[in-house]
Amino acid sequence: MGFLATWDGKEEWKQIERRQFTEVSGQGGIYGAPDSVTLLWTIGWDRRSVILKLLDNENWYTYRLPKSPHTFFDHRGGWNSSELKAIGSHLRIILDFTYWNGKLVLTNDQTTLLQNPYPGRCYANFWFEQFEDLQSWGEPWTNDFIQANVASDPFLIYGFKKTVLHLMHNTTRSVDFTLEIDKTGNNQ
Repeated sequence: MGFLATWDGKEEWKQIERRQFTEVSGQGGIYGAPDSVTLLWTIGWDRRSVILKLLDNENWYTYRLPKSPHTFFDHRGGWNSSELKAIGSHLRIILDFTYWNGKLVLTNDQTTLLQNPYPGRCYANFWFEQFEDLQSWGEPWTNDFIQANVASDPFLIYGFKKTVLHLMHNTTRSVDFTLEIDKTGNNQ
């Protein structure tokens, strides 16, 4: 329902990506770029994550940022006015978990009063799931074809005290995964 494109100033539009993007900005802010080499950036989204794209020296770079499991970003029209929030802002807050009687058992707050005065009181309960259900919990590349030897877009994990990475495949042969971490933020 949208796309990011560049225009040569005369007649040619070049589509960069077919996704929803809400704004394009840069170091010049609302006054525009002071020259043709000034960095530009834009924010968009898809079902996986928030997308930050950076235009530097005529090359676009893509970075993925976590978003809540369901936010106004998910609406294809992009009618949102809230800031980005961390992944854990979903109404179900997982407090603890265990495996019992063939089920994944989670304790969770289904509704909390933390920054949410509307429910009147907290609701907490047990949540019983199949271990396989973890596959649908907001992984950026769930059910996507991943091409061998081609790096995915970088995904932001900085700022979290603990992170979990769940990797799996559905082929009958062995698969090697290569993980790259950019500790200094210089694309290396």
